[in-house]
Amino acid sequence: MPNHQPVKKFKIIGGACKGLGLNLPNVSSTRPTKAIVRESFFNTLQAEIRGAHFIEVFSGSASMGLEALSRGAKSAVFFEQNKSAYKTLLENISLFKNRLKKEIEIQTFLDDAFKLLPALCLKNGVLNILYFDPPFETSGFLGIYEKCFHALERLLNRSHSKNLLA
Repeated sequence: MPNHQPVKKFKIIGGACKGLGLNLPNVSSTRPTKAIVRESFFNTLQAEIRGAHFIEVFSGSASMGLEALSRGAKSAVFFEQNKSAYKTLLENISLFKNRLKKEIEIQTFLDDAFKLLPALCLKNGVLNILYFDPPFETSGFLGIYEKCFHALERLLNRSHSKNLLA
């Protein structure tokens, strides 16, 4: 009998792609943002999401950025360094684009976000929403929270930080 793991799924909970089922990566260091947390986050920021530039660090399945795009964000950037999770992220983006059926601006990076964030170009004239949801601090991720705080501090100290929400 084959050792087959069923693909775990989650759904977009609001906006143009509401109800779209997407895949979760089968990676122990990646955990999905719970639906109730996503719903609370987007209900709180619903007025700011439309037209925003959404940046998701530690993207995993891309659940937060795709939810933002479904709810009217103008563009999204995804950072993921795990190859397996990144593959799932790309599959989910493809499923999302097929359902949305309109051009959207998406960038993806298979790399360490801490190397790329200092050079990240924030968009002028729109709100840049930066979403950090790092893995739990375990082996391989020691010091992850401090790295997040330092990266955020550097971004906030840049000249256009008045249009940054983190």
